[in-house]
Amino acid sequence: MKRTIVISSDENAFNLISEPVFLHQWRDLCEACSWGTVFQSSDYVKAWYETFRERFIPVILSMAGSKGQLRGLFTLAISRSTGQLVYAGDIYAEYQVWLAREDANDAFISEVLDLLREKWPRKVLVLKYLPPRTDLGPIEKSNWIKNICFFRPSSRPLIGLDAQQRVDQSLKSKQVKLNRLKRMGAVTFIEIKCDEFAEIFEHAWPLYEFRQIKQYGSSPFLRDADLKRLWVAVAKHSDALHMSVLKVDETIVAWFLGLQGNGYLHLLSMGYSPFYSRHSPAMLHMLMLAKRLIQERRVFDLTPGGSIYKDQLATAHEKTLTLYFIPSLRSAIESQQTRDLAGRAVKRLVRVAVKNPSRALAAALGRRRGEAADPDNPRPREHEIRFRLHKLNTADCARHDERLDAVRKNKIADLIRYESTHAQSLRDFVSEAWHFIDQGADVYTLMRKDRLAASCWIVSGERTASAELANSGVPAGTALLVGFYVHADEDGEKILIMFIEKWRNEIAPVLKTTELNIGIPETDAFRSIHVSGESAPQMPVT
Repeated sequence: MKRTIVISSDENAFNLISEPVFLHQWRDLCEACSWGTVFQSSDYVKAWYETFRERFIPVILSMAGSKGQLRGLFTLAISRSTGQLVYAGDIYAEYQVWLAREDANDAFISEVLDLLREKWPRKVLVLKYLPPRTDLGPIEKSNWIKNICFFRPSSRPLIGLDAQQRVDQSLKSKQVKLNRLKRMGAVTFIEIKCDEFAEIFEHAWPLYEFRQIKQYGSSPFLRDADLKRLWVAVAKHSDALHMSVLKVDETIVAWFLGLQGNGYLHLLSMGYSPFYSRHSPAMLHMLMLAKRLIQERRVFDLTPGGSIYKDQLATAHEKTLTLYFIPSLRSAIESQQTRDLAGRAVKRLVRVAVKNPSRALAAALGRRRGEAADPDNPRPREHEIRFRLHKLNTADCARHDERLDAVRKNKIADLIRYESTHAQSLRDFVSEAWHFIDQGADVYTLMRKDRLAASCWIVSGERTASAELANSGVPAGTALLVGFYVHADEDGEKILIMFIEKWRNEIAPVLKTTELNIGIPETDAFRSIHVSGESAPQMPVT
């Protein structure tokens, strides 16, 4: 076969994507290709190549016409550490596909796959979520291609252009929660401009990270500093990035990040403040955004991947396919991706064979995770903590104490900087933090050089009437210190006293009192704590 495709790799590829003429042709091709998305745009791919330059070698396969017009383009990369062949954008490209003009697609993709099989016979290529309108005719018509390609179906949830009534009804059903937010301050929905992105982004991404750590033990932004650099670069050099926030006064309570193009807005990540979770700020934010997109005649793509909130919001679904290109038997045996795929196939067979697989799995794994194997045998109740009453003098609250300026309140960004220990992982720490927040606690934090030095959780007196905290051993309405963490290198007693003084100085002017009560756990860890200005400790009330 006469080769019409040019492979540009490494420095040649970087030189190519720096040429204005090539970038202009790339944009024309992306507009001409009916299945292209923003993830195939020059703005996005170029930013990813440059951001991840130290980790991936760019590989660009291009086909030009007789007059030099770009007819087809496939942007790939090779991991410098593993040698794995991936689509440009790797896990950060939601839709992965080649670009081709309609009259060139058959020749282009056929030659591309033949070239990949010849050039990299031991490398499997996975294209995650081919856009629904991708022309797969060349693959379906060719026997040799069908023998080395495997498709796995999935679907993407959408909020379509005809969903105005559905969105309005959903917003109406959330009006009570919106009104509660409004009673806390001015509620505003704001789309962030490109020149504001970097600053607002630093305040917003921890809200996403906090939930990811709790739900999945995953921390993409903390794990990969290049991810933040990627989105900042896209925002700086194009209008492809969309970020919006929902605020109560100046506090971000929900956040959305997406990529936009060709009439679609694709979800990348979203988050919300757990301190406002009872008001469903994330759902309110998504509905407000959906309403605006419908008015602008744009489709809201919630992207593939099962989530309850996506199913609740979606008004339509489209079929997508993931393509596995397996050039040889050896590549299938050596590839982690195909082993993972085989593992999923085995699990499907097991689900058919086992009558009640979920219960069997729970029985097998429950004891190892410290949970009851039998659902009829509930987990034992946690040990009830009794509290010792402390009285705090508030006479000196008006004096400014510079030590306390370093103490911050309700900063999620501080909590995710906890350093895991053998006793408690970051995920366990964050899960415990969610539990405290659900109890109505505020958190006070102290940072040292980008590391969480200590945190202290206090539930105000007006919130301690909940069933979980009512039987605490101190008078009803007493504020309770329910949790405290200190890094091994820090002075725990000194910092805890700082936290309590910070809380005292903050709450005393509001209550207009000369004496405050706080309940401190009656445990060995707290018995030696001496709070400045306290009276003689009282015995717990029984």
